[in-house]
Amino acid sequence: MIDRAIATATTPAIRLILALAAVHAARPKMIRDLRLDDIDLGNHRITIGGHPRPLDELTRQALLAWLDYRQPLAEHR
Repeated sequence: MIDRAIATATTPAIRLILALAAVHAARPKMIRDLRLDDIDLGNHRITIGGHPRPLDELTRQALLAWLDYRQPLAEHR
């Protein structure tokens, strides 16, 4: 069910927000406060609200898609 909801999201940012909320029970403020330093892709870890957690594959894929989407936007600034 979570996979289906995330698949219907219209942007990579929304897919990532849904994954963080559904899988990690991240509240809006926790999501807004996330920084790239909170992500450890190599060790499959994410720190949300000061608590390190395993980074599941669904959230990892949503995060990677968002980073790919975001990169060209950052280059035009």
